[in-house]
Amino acid sequence: MSVPGLNAVHEICGVRLNDLSVFPRVRLRRIVGWNTRPEMQDFRDVPIGRAFRETPRRTQLASKALVYEGTIEAQDQDSLEEFIDELLGAFSSVQDEVHNVWPYAGGEGYFWQGRVSAFDPPEELPGSVHTITRGFQRPFTLGVRMTDARKSAWPELEVSAGDVPGLVPIPEGPGLIVPFNVGDVIPAQDSVGPLFPLPPDYDGQGIWLFNDGTAPADLVVFATADGAGTVDIRNASIGRRLRATPLGVSASVEVNFRNRTVISNGSAFTERIDAAATDWWDANVPGLRPGWNKITGATKVRYFHAYL
Repeated sequence: MSVPGLNAVHEICGVRLNDLSVFPRVRLRRIVGWNTRPEMQDFRDVPIGRAFRETPRRTQLASKALVYEGTIEAQDQDSLEEFIDELLGAFSSVQDEVHNVWPYAGGEGYFWQGRVSAFDPPEELPGSVHTITRGFQRPFTLGVRMTDARKSAWPELEVSAGDVPGLVPIPEGPGLIVPFNVGDVIPAQDSVGPLFPLPPDYDGQGIWLFNDGTAPADLVVFATADGAGTVDIRNASIGRRLRATPLGVSASVEVNFRNRTVISNGSAFTERIDAAATDWWDANVPGLRPGWNKITGATKVRYFHAYL
């Protein structure tokens, strides 16, 4: 499943693009880069004495740029010019912000991070004057640089040790953490059967998470240090682990794969990661792969479904 592009309202810097229920409005006609793969850092060598050849080196994916194209539409000249001024002000921000996507079909929304790099509404009249806007429209181009090439789905999900994986809860709004437990009461739903069939290797141990997206997802892991002050968490589905020590006996620990931080009792302990025993913190290693993931050594996990 892909995140809808032209069949959705895109909320960028507080401006709702493609909301055709209001005037003045911004109508989208094209989104360049929405479904392209992330950019790749191009590391390569040219072998000495070997023409027409090159040796590619290990690399990693970066982010990407988006270009929104369409028309700004109004019902009179004054409101058109005022609206363009408002857009110029809104898109003048140079801060990295969270932007939302609300599908026309309803249901859960999505979000992604980036900042506006360019906005150009040229003084040009597109199309015929015999339109619903009576000619009061201008083309525009909006450039945005994504700081993370992934898009994530609202709401944030939370799974605790002992929860039985099964039903995905009905979203209750952006940013709300909703339990992911087969025993929860879910109103206004016809079926109570599992949305995602359990994997063949399900053993009831640890915490089982399902990433319904098409991209690896970051997660926030909560754990409690053992008697030696050590935290040892693993994603058994990809064969990776993260070990941190010493953190204090029974210390509460939060390992944030999004921000790359390890926090215990309010203090940062990222330097306590045991590099020799850790391979789940490395570049190009996913936090959660698409599909099922088994997490051990944790008391609770929070995450979003992730998409490219």
